[in-house]
Amino acid sequence: MQFSTGEQPPSNPIPSDPGVEKNSSLNRRIEDLFSCIEYDVIKDMAERIKGDDMKIARMDVFPPRLPMSQSFTISNGAVGEAGLGAPHVYVRMTVDDGVSGWGEARPSLRWSYETLQTVTSTIDRYLRPALIGLEARDWKTIHRVMNRKIRPGPGSGQPIAKAAIDMALHDLIGAAEQRNLAELWYSAPNPELKLSYLISTASPEEADR
Repeated sequence: MQFSTGEQPPSNPIPSDPGVEKNSSLNRRIEDLFSCIEYDVIKDMAERIKGDDMKIARMDVFPPRLPMSQSFTISNGAVGEAGLGAPHVYVRMTVDDGVSGWGEARPSLRWSYETLQTVTSTIDRYLRPALIGLEARDWKTIHRVMNRKIRPGPGSGQPIAKAAIDMALHDLIGAAEQRNLAELWYSAPNPELKLSYLISTASPEEADR
C-alpha cells in the first residue's frame, strides 16, 4: 500500500462491474465495502507514521561478485562465470533511531540493460542523496522521488536499482514494527513457498538428465 499521511482513501478503489449499471445498488455496495477496507488500512498506517517518525539517515551500497563453483549459462549467454563471480548489489538502509533494513539487486546484462556498475552508481550518486531525510514509511513519496530522479523512459527507469531500495524499505519497516512481510501487506503468512530455479545446460537432453 502506498500512501502519504493525511491522504484520503480513493473514492473508487476498484473498478465497477462493467456488466452492472454504474449507479446500481450492487456497485455502490461493492465500492463502499472496499472504501472501508482501504480507509482502515491507510488510517492504521498513517497513525503509526504520525506517532513515530523514521527518517532515512544513511544508505550504504555494497557491490560484491559472489563466487561461483561453475559458470552459469542461459539461452542468452553466461549470467555468471566461475572466474568472475555473480554480480549482486546490496543496500543497507538505516533510519535515525538506528534500525536497518537490507535490500538486494541482481543485475545481469543478459536480461536487462542494468549492470553491477549502473545499479551501484544510480543508487550511490542519484537515489541516495534524494532519499536521505525522507520518512521511511512513506512509500508513495519515496517512489515518486526515485522516479523523478531517474525518469522512466521506454521502461520504468532503472527498476532493478529501485527494487533494491524498495526491498530495503520493507525489511526496515518490518524490523522496526516487529512484523513480517505478510503482516505489512495485511495478509496471512503462507506456510509453504513454491520455488523455481534455472538449470545451466547446453541442450534439452542434458537438462533432462
